[in-house]
Amino acid sequence: MKKLFSLCILLFIITPAIFSQQNNILSINTVPYGSIPLGSSAEVFNLGAGMEASAFFIPSALRFVGPQLGANFSILPLESADAIWTIAGFAGPLVRIPLGDRCALLGHGEVGYYYWTSAGWDAGGTNGGGLMISAGAKGTFRIAGPFTLGVGVSYDYYANLYNGLRFELAARFVFSSAVQPKPAARKPPAEIKPEPLIETGKGVEMRDIKLFQLFPVLYKYYDNNPVGIIRVKNFGTLPAENIKINFFVERYMDNPMTCCEPFSLGPGEEKAVELFGLFTEDMMEITEGTKASARITLSCDQSGEAFTDDYNPVLEVHNRNALSWDDDRKIASFITAKDPEILGFAKNVMTWMQEIKNPAIDENLQKGMAIYEAVRSYGIRYQIDPATPFSELSEQKEAVDFLQFPRQTLEYSNGDCDDLSALYTSLMEAAGVESAVITIPGHIFAAFALKSSPEEARRGFSKPDNLAFLH
Repeated sequence: MKKLFSLCILLFIITPAIFSQQNNILSINTVPYGSIPLGSSAEVFNLGAGMEASAFFIPSALRFVGPQLGANFSILPLESADAIWTIAGFAGPLVRIPLGDRCALLGHGEVGYYYWTSAGWDAGGTNGGGLMISAGAKGTFRIAGPFTLGVGVSYDYYANLYNGLRFELAARFVFSSAVQPKPAARKPPAEIKPEPLIETGKGVEMRDIKLFQLFPVLYKYYDNNPVGIIRVKNFGTLPAENIKINFFVERYMDNPMTCCEPFSLGPGEEKAVELFGLFTEDMMEITEGTKASARITLSCDQSGEAFTDDYNPVLEVHNRNALSWDDDRKIASFITAKDPEILGFAKNVMTWMQEIKNPAIDENLQKGMAIYEAVRSYGIRYQIDPATPFSELSEQKEAVDFLQFPRQTLEYSNGDCDDLSALYTSLMEAAGVESAVITIPGHIFAAFALKSSPEEARRGFSKPDNLAFLH
């Protein structure tokens, strides 16, 4: 009973090690051995010795069974003569049962061919060979790394020559490579088709209110260009008539502005409405960015009754010097030709120019040269704005730049290229010369019109390619 209990425990320990094999195993073996003849061979042969070289491979898919190939050389001493030498090559299956991390049991069987020859005596030309069969068992112990020692016993049968036992002391190099398990096949998830959420409400309501950032310098721009957009939907079961939308920002508007013509919505219908605002010059007093509370009023008639509802979203307003470069034409808001400071500067330059005016030169060109020299003599210098350089922000359409008004550039005596272009074109406009700005990646230039016709300009300038001709 105790022996049966011990056997059960041994099987309990060994079985997980056998069936948990997940590595490819390659073993290269060098096996010195001694041989003992059996049966009739004991009457002819004495104790012998030999050396075997072999290798076996066990793929992880087979867990513990694999093929073995090898060759051996044996010296079989004779009772009546010196010895017989044999050389054999063989192949066969091998079973390896791991016992923990270091130990293993091996069982093997081989079939091959041997060749023998005499050593130290004359066999009379009867050398030859034949079938070779072998089977045995071994035990191994891993010393360190891939180096393993083992002992074993085998039975060898050389047809028509010899049979006996072989006792081995094996040195092995066992290499193991982990096999990555294949990921389990996954079924693609069932396609989930999005279903629209059921929007609920009562009567006529305003949804998805979106207000844009406002730039005070463009305050006149917003009476024809939207400051935001909303969605109006009729959640009722009856049609809504005479729907009106008004927009108002206290302090910066005198009165609410009607954003659209009255319209109607049937049950479940909706409509997008743009918002507009008629702002006052009070916007230009904003020197720091701020937020304001807007009021959007929705009114309508439904079921013979009038309904009114107010919404109060927050409106973000930049400072008066702010501008984005999504549209280069917006810089026109900084061309202040009617500013008294700009008019005074330009008129004084024109008075001085009249004293040295040359009738042979285009009058507008002389004005451009005079104003340029006056600005330079005034001490105004080009200086990149470290916080908002035009060379960088002009390529970022949503970035907010800081531009100086022309009177500020005169006061500060320096500015970035956009500031100086605004100053120069403002002075040219104040002098009665049509002007423009030209933007290129990373820079901005000022331009003005000549009085000369295109033909006259081509004849009068040595390098007409430097001029821009409008067609």
